[in-house]
Amino acid sequence: MGDCISVRVLLMLLALISYLISLTFNILALFGPWTGAFMQTTQYVLSKSTTHLTPDRWVLFLWDVLNVWLIGMFIYLIHNLRRREAYTWMYTTPAVLPYGFYLSWIVNSILNMAWLFLYDKEKMVPTLLITALQAISNCVIIMFSCCGLVVYGAWLHKYHNNDLWLIRILVQNGVALYATWWAVATFLHLTVVLDHQTPIPKTDAAIMVLVLLQLGLIGWFVIENWYLDKHVRYILTVYPVVILVLAASVANPATPGTHIDIMSAVILAITSVIFIVRIIMVLWKHKNKPLYGEEELRSPVDIARTQKLIFM
Repeated sequence: MGDCISVRVLLMLLALISYLISLTFNILALFGPWTGAFMQTTQYVLSKSTTHLTPDRWVLFLWDVLNVWLIGMFIYLIHNLRRREAYTWMYTTPAVLPYGFYLSWIVNSILNMAWLFLYDKEKMVPTLLITALQAISNCVIIMFSCCGLVVYGAWLHKYHNNDLWLIRILVQNGVALYATWWAVATFLHLTVVLDHQTPIPKTDAAIMVLVLLQLGLIGWFVIENWYLDKHVRYILTVYPVVILVLAASVANPATPGTHIDIMSAVILAITSVIFIVRIIMVLWKHKNKPLYGEEELRSPVDIARTQKLIFM
């Protein structure tokens, strides 16, 4: 058990360090050549690859919100290192966030730094690939957190309900915000690649990406409400990100006003309705179909003995 505890602490600290390093490089990328690490600023590269869907710059405040949210998550996780339960330390029993969570986070931070250098060199196709991999790795991180709550959620609900909600809000919704940011960025980068490296007309490329985005949103709405409800019921930060990015895209004065703006506005309206319906459904299920009943609970120690290593 002692070895497991030390490995978990090591992985948690490595995840935090990798995040802080990637955050530092993101800040350096804002200043470009002045830092010696980058040839140009991210804003300058963005200005050279404008498409019909490029959002206005004010949407970048989401990046600040995201990092504040993730820092809050790490503060909570580090705080748990000093908390004890009757069985042992809180961060290891119950190990709601397993080894796979931290390993995936480290991989994600490495991908983020790779993205910065590829984007700086305007390698748009590799950048698109890394962007998609970042979105996927964030989904993997969410998966591990969801698996942890499926296993230990009932126990937390009964004995540590505050921690259950902190994990839902800080971890799951924080990572979902991060994942959605990179998922939307994948669609935007796809537009850049189609515009600048294929013979597809810019208008057709934008329409294609908007259709894919809308289909993805509708597909996710169906999956989260009818197939993964017990895993992702309280994740609500997906749609606000899409709504804000679409609003910034429509409002961007640098992009030509075309019927693309009308299509974006329609998808914006549909997404807003979907978000409202989602909130209503979550509130109704919370009241009428709670995830946890009064079943007899096993101790976290007994549960941990049945878990595979990556989920421990």
